[in-house]
Amino acid sequence: LKGKKGKGFRKDYSLGGTARCSSHMIVDCTPEQAFQSINSLKNHDFAFVKRSDGSYSYAILACRSLEPPIDTSKSPRTLEECMVFAMCNAGSTVKLRKDRWIESIRIISMEGLDPLRTRSNVKHQHQDDALGNGRSGDWVPPNVISFFPPSDDSVSGLASPSTSPPG
Repeated sequence: LKGKKGKGFRKDYSLGGTARCSSHMIVDCTPEQAFQSINSLKNHDFAFVKRSDGSYSYAILACRSLEPPIDTSKSPRTLEECMVFAMCNAGSTVKLRKDRWIESIRIISMEGLDPLRTRSNVKHQHQDDALGNGRSGDWVPPNVISFFPPSDDSVSGLASPSTSPPG
């Protein structure tokens, strides 16, 4: 993982940051296209995840899982695919079942983004130049992403993704 950045990594956003502009996310023309784009996400890819107030937060896909259905009319042998997103550095997560992906996940737009001249990179590059340490300003992702899996499938985690992890 060292030296690699997940798809959708933007230096101008921090984990948990609210989307500042709708052009920073891709809204596909059809539900089928949206589903295909979202389904292509892999662990450590970034996306915007919808919060209960309608805003979107910058998040990282921590893992995918298969869960028993919530709907008790479905066979208990049938498992539903879920995505678990880390919503902030404190470890808060949101688990989204497949039937919620299209309405709750937006792919990050990289269009028009110069990877070498993002706001945070330029700021750090100027600081480094002033200090004479010549760093490139490249962000190196952590070797491990820790999170606490949600204890249930409630959507209440969407209302407050900055809450502390259970302990």
